[in-house]
Amino acid sequence: MLGEQIRKLRRDKKLTQGQLGDILNVSHGTIGMWETNNRAPDVAMLQKLASFFEVSMEYLISGDESKKFIPQQNSSVTIYGRGGGAKTYLITEKQRKVIEALLEDEN
Repeated sequence: MLGEQIRKLRRDKKLTQGQLGDILNVSHGTIGMWETNNRAPDVAMLQKLASFFEVSMEYLISGDESKKFIPQQNSSVTIYGRGGGAKTYLITEKQRKVIEALLEDEN
């Protein structure tokens, strides 16, 4: 069930396995293993997945619609390196405000 949920939620956001892997800092192969139930994410990664997809961990694991909810909305920020690499981080609203304040101070 977990793998099916991850696949469904990923597709609902129109993401490839590679794109989701980049966001979560795991390989696309890892996403594929989760989606086929050959491996399972650890608890910390389940929390990241639930946060990213804006669902409860219980919904993520069970697929029970009555357990689905939209928690405080999180954002993501992508930092691009000079060499062309990029890393995406999931951030809270509080972190987003801090980043915005830092960027505004630079202007």
